[in-house]
Amino acid sequence: MRLFLWVNAAFIYDLLIIMALSFLLSAVFTMLTGEGFYQYEPWRSLFQLVWVLMIAGYYGYSWQKSGQTIGMKAWRLRVVRQDGSRLNNRDILIRLSAATLNVLLLNLGWLGYLSKAGLSLTDKLSATRIERIEKNS
Repeated sequence: MRLFLWVNAAFIYDLLIIMALSFLLSAVFTMLTGEGFYQYEPWRSLFQLVWVLMIAGYYGYSWQKSGQTIGMKAWRLRVVRQDGSRLNNRDILIRLSAATLNVLLLNLGWLGYLSKAGLSLTDKLSATRIERIEKNS
């Protein structure tokens, strides 16, 4: 139950980071193309593509560098392979794809954290897991 709560808390924290990055990206697009860029299909599509790549980049870079996003650091969580080693680029792509599926399912895959195995749908599909880092006293 605790892992479920920690993962949700980290997700909410990361949503705040993504929101800030989204504001920054919108400001850059507005400066480059002018107000109302979203009304013109080519600019809107380019913005959406860059926005998705920005989010994937945030998670991918964070997981590759330390196995933690900013939200995960706050709650002392990290994502690792099932054997406990760091994720490689292939693992990250699979985890991002699995996470996208989970978001489309309204994050219902996270209910797996409530099971005895403590693995979400994303964890199972990507052969990774989220673990709690013990506090260094």
